[in-house]
Amino acid sequence: MEEMPIEDKCLTITTHNEGTNIFVINQASSRVVRQEIAKEMTNYIEALRGVDLSEFNDALENEAEKFENKFIQLFSSEENKAPKVPVFDFSPVL
Repeated sequence: MEEMPIEDKCLTITTHNEGTNIFVINQASSRVVRQEIAKEMTNYIEALRGVDLSEFNDALENEAEKFENKFIQLFSSEENKAPKVPVFDFSPVL
């Protein structure tokens, strides 16, 4: 996954328009939350105090990406019984 710089901007996305619904996964905001939680965990949980924070964040990022891919596959894979919807994966130009 390509890393995008995190900036203090708000990108609006219409998720409902003329009877069409769009599911949006905001990876930047999720990444910031994971990084903040990881930082707090390493400050307050004794067993995590010696952990390298950047390695911990990398591991969290890899697991989050696996989870997001499996979640998206629920809606695009023929193997699942969930309603099928088109899946678009894009990075907006900021």
